[in-house]
Amino acid sequence: MDKIFGFLEKYLMGPMGKVSQFKIVRAVMAAGMASIPFTIVGSMFLVFNVFVRLQYMCYMKIKK
Repeated sequence: MDKIFGFLEKYLMGPMGKVSQFKIVRAVMAAGMASIPFTIVGSMFLVFNVFVRLQYMCYMKIKK
């Protein structure tokens, strides 16, 4: 496991740290983090919609 972390620190973390300091990369990261709450709320509405449709379908079966 130490070899893996050593490899990551040596070859990836240094260059990626430098890349993450670019303005455009930071802007994209900020935009991604800002969109997470909207994604979560949209997902909850989709799940709610499925439950409502299932209830409606059960209601229609009982009514017939």
